Amino acid sequence: MALLAVFGLQNQTINRIGDSNDALTSASYFNKDVQSAQEIETLALPACGTSSQTQLLGMQWAQDANGNYDTVVSYVLTNGNGFGSGKSPSKYLVRQICTSGASTTPTSTFVVSHDAGSPTVTFNPTSFLGANAAWQSTQGLYGVTLTTTEPGSSYTYSLSGVPSASTSTGQVSPITTTPNPAGCNLASPGSGTYANVLCFADFTSFTDPSGTCQQMKLSIANSPDYLQFCIIETPTNSAAPQQIPTYYGAVDGGYDSEAFLGNNGFYTGVSGLPALSQRPQTSATLDTPTWPNGFTPTNNTNPLTTITFSNIQVVNAVGEPATGWTLVTGDAESTDTNGWLEFQNANVQWNILPNSSTSLWGNSCYDSLNTPAAIPGNTANNGVLNWIGPTPPTPAEVGMSGSSGTGQPPSTQYVQALPASAYSSGSNYATGSNGVLCQANVSLNKTGSLMVAAPEPSGSTAPQTVTVTLQGESYQAIFFGVLL
Repeated sequence: MALLAVFGLQNQTINRIGDSNDALTSASYFNKDVQSAQEIETLALPACGTSSQTQLLGMQWAQDANGNYDTVVSYVLTNGNGFGSGKSPSKYLVRQICTSGASTTPTSTFVVSHDAGSPTVTFNPTSFLGANAAWQSTQGLYGVTLTTTEPGSSYTYSLSGVPSASTSTGQVSPITTTPNPAGCNLASPGSGTYANVLCFADFTSFTDPSGTCQQMKLSIANSPDYLQFCIIETPTNSAAPQQIPTYYGAVDGGYDSEAFLGNNGFYTGVSGLPALSQRPQTSATLDTPTWPNGFTPTNNTNPLTTITFSNIQVVNAVGEPATGWTLVTGDAESTDTNGWLEFQNANVQWNILPNSSTSLWGNSCYDSLNTPAAIPGNTANNGVLNWIGPTPPTPAEVGMSGSSGTGQPPSTQYVQALPASAYSSGSNYATGSNGVLCQANVSLNKTGSLMVAAPEPSGSTAPQTVTVTLQGESYQAIFFGVLL
């Protein structure tokens, strides 16, 4: 009985060691493949392989001059001997690569799992690609995860990757482990859904030259690429660089609202001065009526600022424009009574960038006057709206959020309710609008921060232009960056 028990344990141990080794081997390939992918598919018929195999996931990259992809990788399931302990043979998970386009004859084949079981593939957003779906660009795809439980030992593991196309095609470079000097910086790992791929522009060098556009070129942390843009604000000297968080309200006199970005474990640890603020404090723990460091804004009594970012591009080390990136901006302060932000993109329509799996923006844009009756199709208290009014907007046009004491929501002449697609991961949270307004009529402890994203059209290297109008109840602040 002792010998039988030892033999049984030995078999389980061998299975466990083999399965854990599969996980390590799979990880070494899967992450790099997903990072390189320009297009992805879930068709059962392999793009690189034969009809006798079942494709779990297909990826391709390295587009040639004719628009075809030279490198095609298929992860397929095939029958094998497995580690089945006398049970029916397990399936192999096989990585097949074709280096001259799709083919039934792979250039090379490698077994990455000898006991694959029934693996599944999920996407972020979850509805990005359904089962048995044809090739689709990875634009707007923020993550791919392969999960499997290997029958030989009941060992479960997951592999994850974020698409970022290869530099050989003029695309954004994948994240590397060697950082460049500060310029466009990442948040602390795990502090946000996109903390490892969302870089925040550092405005430390912004000097606000009078009446002219200041050109900025910032190295992207952990990447060989650069973010470049030209920035100008109106009126001059109405906003300046500040750290994130812009302030922490719990320690400065009983305020019931604080900047959510940078607090509460939400995208913390961003270095430099990644916010443009209408009242830049010297410390995140202060919220005083003073203007430090000699900064006296030109709009102190009525803080209204328009900031325009033009010629926005991601380029490589020799200045060649890249594709495959997503522009991101949003609220770096706390939008409260009579305060608002309006984001306008002249080139691309906005998507909502979710704060977490349970919240799109929390209560960061809360207006109790915005009832469904006041704005048809709107959800109660929702202060995130499609802006269809003049650009840049004025306090009178925005209504309650910018004109103190009016007691009215924004006029439907200037706003519309967000479409259903703005709340749906299957639609990538698309607003269908070039202009998004965030406004509020009360002060609340914040549970989120509005972040909007504008994916560059697939294959395009055209520069983008974004205008942000800030109306502060006492002051406002924004951040700006790119998602790789």
